Amino acid sequence: MAEEKKKINEQEMEALCKDLWPHIAEIRELLVKHGVEKTISLSVSADGYVSFDPSDCDWELVQISPEDGPDLRCTIRRKLLA
Repeated sequence: MAEEKKKINEQEMEALCKDLWPHIAEIRELLVKHGVEKTISLSVSADGYVSFDPSDCDWELVQISPEDGPDLRCTIRRKLLA
């Protein structure tokens, strides 16, 4: 059975976005500072899961839980069919 989406009203969403925006702007500034030019994916959950995945490299930052702490991962890619 599909999980039901949490209902959030317009005022709650507006307040959340206003709180988040300075942090999003700061992340964007840090990306520019470090030369990240392409899109990144960032996932964060309330239970401590974090995934930061820049599209222009093979590295990603992942934290499964706060107890585990963050790990750097590198994806190895190679052509399967030549």
